[in-house]
This record gives sequence, C-alpha cells and structure tokens, in this order.
Amino acid sequence: MKRSTSLIIASALSSLPLLMQAQESSQVMWGLRAALDINLPGKWKTNYDSAKMFKPGAGVTVGGVCNIGLGNGFYLEPGVSLYYDAYSFDSIIIGSDDYYGQQTTSPRQDKAGFRIPVVVGYTIDVSDRIGICFYTGPEFSYAFYGKQHFDNEILDEIFTGSPFEMLHRADCAWKIGVGFPFDSFMLAFDGAIGLTDLAKNSIKFHENRLSISLAYYF
Repeated sequence: MKRSTSLIIASALSSLPLLMQAQESSQVMWGLRAALDINLPGKWKTNYDSAKMFKPGAGVTVGGVCNIGLGNGFYLEPGVSLYYDAYSFDSIIIGSDDYYGQQTTSPRQDKAGFRIPVVVGYTIDVSDRIGICFYTGPEFSYAFYGKQHFDNEILDEIFTGSPFEMLHRADCAWKIGVGFPFDSFMLAFDGAIGLTDLAKNSIKFHENRLSISLAYYF
C-alpha cells in the first residue's frame, strides 16, 4: 500500500514541470467533470476460498481536471474530484439460532472521499469537431467518510457502524478508458481496477468501478 501511494504521489509531482511548460505554450485546458459510477466490489478471498459479500452499487463523482497537451496527439490529464459511493452486503442472516428468529438483510455501506487520477491519453481526430481518445493511468483515492447501517426488525433497532473498522481508507486503482471529445466536451467510459488490498485482516478484498462521465473544458 505504501509503495502504491508513493507511485501515485511521484506521478503527480512529475506532471508539474509539464504543466508549467504547457501553460507557457497555451496547451493547457482546464475542465469540470461529473461521472456516474457503478461500484463492483470484489469477493472476499483467502488462501483457500472466496465468497461474495457485496452487491454492486452506484455513486457519483464531481471534480476538476487539467488537460496538458504533449504534442502528436498525446496528453497528460491529472485531476481532483470528490466522490460518494454506495453498495450493500449480499443477504446477511442475523438473529438467533432459531430459524423463526432469523432475518435476511442487506446492510448498505456508504463512503465519501476524494480521488486523484493521473492519466496519459492519445487522441485521434475524426473531424474538426469530433475525436476519439484512449487513456490509462493510476488513481489514488482516500475516504474521509464511511457508514454501515441496517434496520433489525427482529430487535426493532437500527444499527450503524464504520466500514473502516475492517477496511483501509486509502486505495489505489488503475484506470483504462475511451473518450469521445466534441466541441468543448468529452463523453468518456472507463473502468478502475482496484490494486490495493483494502482488508485489514487476513482476507483479501479489492474494489472495482465502471464510470460514464461528461467533461466540459474551458
């Protein structure tokens, strides 16, 4: 985890000289981006077995980006965004050992934080107004808010907890995507493959994500 975080920080710092050089040659475009996310939490895995513990969920991401032209169709695009994700456990049984005292429930887990992607892309111009681009790169994220909660109808109580009792707050993923720039906008579809083992115990767990986003550059 520390190594992954160091790589992300190094990537972000290495982009600063390019940003300063690009600003001097007017190759920088600032932008705003909003995305709809589909969260795909992976299975809990041990050395011998695996189990599906979560259902897919949805979330939103909103933030800013800086598109730095590198020449010959290549570009570097760091960004900073806020996100809110939600997904739920997959049918957990709670209650007493008595069958009639048991209840199947799917507690929801919410997380919010910030993400810092740094991607490198290549754009192919289809016409004067439309293009297609392919991009990839690392993405660091940190969750500053998290909550688990569910209603226990058997005990007539609402239970809440924190996902960070068993999961790390920091994560590192690798983004791969395709975008379609048109005029001052870009419609993009990408996936983020979780690289960090988020579980604090012997279980291994990764989070993945699919996103559809719309950016406006000015």
